[in-house]
Amino acid sequence: MKCRGSRSVSVTRSQGDNYYITLVTTQNHIGNFTLNGASGIKNTSDFHSVPGTYGAYFFARKLLSTTQFPVGSTVRIENTSGDFNMGVINGGPGNTCKFGYFSDFSEYPVLCESISNDSICEGDSIILEITNPPTSGYYIWSLIESNNDTIQGPGPLTSLIIPNATTANSGTYLIQGRYSSCAMDPDTIKVLVIEKPEVDFLSTINCVDNPSSFENLSEGATSSQWYFGDGESSIQSDPTHTYLSSGSYNVTLIGLNDFGCSDTAQYPIEVSPGIEIYDTVRVCPGLTYNFYGAELSLTGDYDHFIDSEGCDSTIYLHLEQIEASVTILQIPDDFCEFQTAMLMAESAFPNFIWSTGETTPQIVVTSPGTYMVTATQEDCSVSNTFKITPCEMFVYLPNTITPGENDGLNDYFCLQPNIIDQIVEFEVSIFDRWGNRVFYSKDPAFKWNATLIGVESYNTIYSYKMIVKFDKVKAKLIVGSITVL
Repeated sequence: MKCRGSRSVSVTRSQGDNYYITLVTTQNHIGNFTLNGASGIKNTSDFHSVPGTYGAYFFARKLLSTTQFPVGSTVRIENTSGDFNMGVINGGPGNTCKFGYFSDFSEYPVLCESISNDSICEGDSIILEITNPPTSGYYIWSLIESNNDTIQGPGPLTSLIIPNATTANSGTYLIQGRYSSCAMDPDTIKVLVIEKPEVDFLSTINCVDNPSSFENLSEGATSSQWYFGDGESSIQSDPTHTYLSSGSYNVTLIGLNDFGCSDTAQYPIEVSPGIEIYDTVRVCPGLTYNFYGAELSLTGDYDHFIDSEGCDSTIYLHLEQIEASVTILQIPDDFCEFQTAMLMAESAFPNFIWSTGETTPQIVVTSPGTYMVTATQEDCSVSNTFKITPCEMFVYLPNTITPGENDGLNDYFCLQPNIIDQIVEFEVSIFDRWGNRVFYSKDPAFKWNATLIGVESYNTIYSYKMIVKFDKVKAKLIVGSITVL
């Protein structure tokens, strides 16, 4: 009996013999019985403690007359605050006696319903409410899809309210309850939160007496309702509308999906009797700007008139031609003297990039060639090139050597040392007066002192043929003679 019982029992009287009902409940409910909704069936003083329960349970017996309970009729006994158990005896000594015991032996259920409907739109509130809360009940609200994580409770609140619901709040809600120390049969209710559409639009506003165009950018909406702010409306997806007066208007678009969920976008627009547009354009060096078919390149002010059937427009343009260039200076002027030079770029644009990949205003070059630099600022650029021509290298050779004097002067036939490192290809052959080759080398650093197979030959004239090639210039053929003293 502790956790079982009924809140309402209906019985039928089949005969006119004595009809007794016996009611058993806890003390806090004994004054709350009704018969067919009317109170007074039993007063508090009619109840007595059930022996052996030490005041936990109380009982009362009630004789119902045929006036209160006619034969063949049905009555309903209820308790407005808690559960009870009821026994019935209908009959008397010597007659057929009917008896019965009436009580709900199942758990007391939690009955929950959605006040906000089982399907709601995103942004609305979910409202769930227990419809049969007993006195001193408390509840745990959880969402099955989120591992039964508790949303609310345990506590006495008999409703769950989730404002501004999202699709993450969709799912099956589990409501578990207890009253006193008794568990209640749980209930579940499934709620679907429907994603609302995303509404947006763009407008192309002309002016008075000219159609204004509206582009619907909504997603998820299957129907549209436009309000143009002047008392007119439209259900077209992408309508046009003509305003009869200039001024400011608030345009509203309401989009709905198939479930009736909606979203709203509203923007102010200005409708004027005419349009004047002012614009400033800066053009990079060497480029032009197309202004309604005219290619403009000179700094100045320009305008263009558009006649658009009652809404004339004038476009005013201020064009600025950016003037900038880049120059390149070589230091020193003579590259060939030291085979190196610095190239310095100067420009009103602050950023530089060379064809070598360097990004500094100046670079050091060590070889002939064409070098380009580009100066930039934002989207503009100017370029220039600088050419360093290959150097003419001169080869000086002695016409006499004196190895026989053995004085350390003019002992060898060789090239001057300052050009040896500049030579990329080399070949030398020396011949005696009979045409026999007595010396050969591909080394530009060669040295020859007329030693012929271990025997020095002096006071003799020899001839030579030499091929010399410097970087980026053609190979030279040099022939001549050398006297050995």
